[in-house]
Amino acid sequence: MEILAPGNRFGGYFDAYEEIVSSEMSEDQHRKARTELGERYGITWHDERIPEVEALFSIGS
Repeated sequence: MEILAPGNRFGGYFDAYEEIVSSEMSEDQHRKARTELGERYGITWHDERIPEVEALFSIGS
């Protein structure tokens, strides 16, 4: 669970992210769009850690 307070800083982030993930695009286009969105909100994605986290929590893509 994550709590963002105050929430106004990320007001549009989740809506914009939902647009990205629901759009049909290649993995490279998805990664680029997500990176650009992260830059607008000060978020850094660490794709290189995804396999580690998936293994740690027994989840898969």
